[in-house]
Amino acid sequence: MNSHGYKVSRHKGRFYTEFLPSSAHLPGHGLDIARSIPQDSSEYAHWLHGQREYLDKVADEVQTQDGKLRHSSLTISSVKPLDGVVEHIYEIDYDSETFCYGGFPMFRLDSMPSESVFVSYFDTDSFKHPIPSTIVPKENLYRISEPLPPKQDDIDLYKLYQEPTGNYMALQETLRRYSSLSDAQDVRIRLFEIIVRAFMSDKLFHSYMCCSMLSSSDNDGSHACVPEFLEEAGLKLLLVAFLPMHFGGLSSAIHAKAERGSESNSSETGYLWIHRTLCAKAAIHLQDEPTLRGSVGGLVRHIRNTGKQGVVYGVLCSLWQVVIVRVDMSNEGEGSVEHTPALDFLPPRRLQGPWASGLTMLMQLSFHLERSIFDDLDIVDPSAPSPPPTPCPQTLLDKLPTELLMEICSYLPSLLLSQDALIAFGKLNSEMEAFVAPIVFRPSVAYCSLRSIAERTTGADRERWERTGEAFTEDRFIPRLTYGRPPGILVTTDGGCGSYVRVFEIQGVGLLKLQAITASVAVVALGS
Repeated sequence: MNSHGYKVSRHKGRFYTEFLPSSAHLPGHGLDIARSIPQDSSEYAHWLHGQREYLDKVADEVQTQDGKLRHSSLTISSVKPLDGVVEHIYEIDYDSETFCYGGFPMFRLDSMPSESVFVSYFDTDSFKHPIPSTIVPKENLYRISEPLPPKQDDIDLYKLYQEPTGNYMALQETLRRYSSLSDAQDVRIRLFEIIVRAFMSDKLFHSYMCCSMLSSSDNDGSHACVPEFLEEAGLKLLLVAFLPMHFGGLSSAIHAKAERGSESNSSETGYLWIHRTLCAKAAIHLQDEPTLRGSVGGLVRHIRNTGKQGVVYGVLCSLWQVVIVRVDMSNEGEGSVEHTPALDFLPPRRLQGPWASGLTMLMQLSFHLERSIFDDLDIVDPSAPSPPPTPCPQTLLDKLPTELLMEICSYLPSLLLSQDALIAFGKLNSEMEAFVAPIVFRPSVAYCSLRSIAERTTGADRERWERTGEAFTEDRFIPRLTYGRPPGILVTTDGGCGSYVRVFEIQGVGLLKLQAITASVAVVALGS
């Protein structure tokens, strides 16, 4: 462990960084910084005012050279100094009056822990990021912003159309049909879990997530809107959940098409129509019941204003939580609204073992909408009014019996076909769509179709599988457990790849960056 560190001051959104060449450990420099913060209320107010004035003077001395901010003694940036090299980073956030360590909020500046217990109040979360210990008294913990009161019109609309609280039987019944998963669906859930987990593993992104919810002088203690980076991340993750998951191979344009097709919609109102009967929106403070009702009411208002018919689904996502909404605008439903409670989207920071996550329920909705999304994949604007149904032109396939069509489709997964080719083939015949849609939605990595799951492999397994040419055996598979297990994923592929495996590592939180080695006929994807 190196003893280098940073002392960071945040003021008016800028980070003023001083390098600590040595003795930056918590019992050393960390404790010195804590001692420098007055705890007497009058002394604290005077100290806080003086520190802010000093940083304002520093800002006046800053010069811009080569597009960068320059100062004689400090490094100044609008980005947190989390470079992955320096271990000890002490940040005094004068905007939110928070003491941070390693980029994560810890204590209130005006109520710091005493020197005798300061070091013992630090812990790490399940992703090895700093977090306050569970024994820290509430009065010492950092402050979270309070949500703004919801709009009364949204609350009134919620009360008008919502089913009795806690009763979402139609939605539950729809999703319960997918409690028994096929191998392809099982892999889709696991791959999505790995991608979502990568967000928690990314220290800079996770740091901004935690700090974005702090009570700050910038927002008068509350947030009027969702931070832009949270909205972008949340909506992109929802796109991944509902569109075909293909990485490092063909048809990545499907994702871009969905985003471009929804740009005009989402940029104006914040709503993203993923396809004709699925609307998404980023939201915050969903754990707060009045805010949840207001957010659902606003989403329902937007959906009802489109004039769509039948059942339309909506998803609210804060990255911390997710809420699934069902709006029945048929004559029988009369606009009734059902929704789930606020379910965990990202795993809790103090994850101890398996946990009940909203990811599975979100993916069950994806499986339910799979066929209709397949129909929409070649439509540019998924939020446009539905066109009148047009019959498929007659082809030779219409003359074939269903059994023969099923036999033909059974060969499709083993062929290295592009998404566009599969979609075009599926649209040649109305019966063919039911066979081809699940194949289009089967996840793939670098042209390899992902098939089934096992727990993280041991070092011995990895060494054995890395011997090229070794035969693959089914007894390596272990049944899928609940989320919260290690992020290893073992999947098989049929045909076209020869006698080897590819071992992939997910390195980023945007597009997947993949590295591969060869072994036997399987694919292993490891979360970073």
